[in-house]
Amino acid sequence: MANLNILKNYKNNTNNKIIEEIKSAINELENIRQYFDSVNEPELIDYAIYREKAAITRLSYLLRVAKESREFERINEIKNKNMS
Repeated sequence: MANLNILKNYKNNTNNKIIEEIKSAINELENIRQYFDSVNEPELIDYAIYREKAAITRLSYLLRVAKESREFERINEIKNKNMS
């Protein structure tokens, strides 16, 4: 019985970590887009585009991991709250 509780706690902690990582990735993407809007130099624009692609890739990965761990419904709730 104790092993089941340990496993349950581990899963909850892992899922919470995924949620926090997704929130962080969304914030990072928003910051990168603000940065992109604020720069004029071609090299800095290229840099912003590169960072945005990397951030989108990271976010896509985290969403896939969350979906596989059945946390996708919870993520949609958070996403809907943030959109409101």
